Amino acid sequence: MSKRKVSVEDKIYAVNLYLEGKESQRRIADMFAVSLASVQQWIQNYESILYNGQSVFNADGIT
Repeated sequence: MSKRKVSVEDKIYAVNLYLEGKESQRRIADMFAVSLASVQQWIQNYESILYNGQSVFNADGIT
């Protein structure tokens, strides 16, 4: 089975849902048909990017 490809825009949307307290990590994982670990990685990457002052967008997006 192939991995589900989630767009950069959807990852940012998902992370914002979580950070704004609108959805749980588990619910976001279900919404996007990905693992809980994937959602946690998106959040960690997003926060790391913001902390380091880098652009949220890059060639590969948030991975």
